Amino acid sequence: LDYGCGVSDIGLLFASFGAKVTICDLDNSRFDFTILRFKKRGLNPEIIRVTNTEVYPELPKSKFDLIIVTELFEHVRDPFKLLNNFTEALKGSGYLFDSMGRKFERDNRPHHLKEAFKIGNSKEYKEYYSKHYIHLSPKKGLDYLFKKRN
Repeated sequence: LDYGCGVSDIGLLFASFGAKVTICDLDNSRFDFTILRFKKRGLNPEIIRVTNTEVYPELPKSKFDLIIVTELFEHVRDPFKLLNNFTEALKGSGYLFDSMGRKFERDNRPHHLKEAFKIGNSKEYKEYYSKHYIHLSPKKGLDYLFKKRN
């Protein structure tokens, strides 16, 4: 699952190697362009359209081997709820690629939501992350890959 996929370069790469890819983003012309990119290459991803930014799409339980989330958590009102959705949607041996690296240490740009940072820096969010994910990156600064705990 490439969630908040943008133009989904990563999803295209995985699909070109034969992976079954699901893409998810806001339902707009940019997402239509992303879908067109797949179709032009003969690739048919599963598509999840986000039609309301206040309601996260319901994801199928224990379906995905990998969920890719790049530059997204700082843009959603409730990253804790979204992380919980991802945890439930991952298979027991699944992986989460999170470019925030479970940390909300980015600068406070106008398009970054204050409520996302408040939740992302909360004790509950950090404890949830530690309880459900094992950090796999061996080097400092490469804090993006996590394995779901069984």
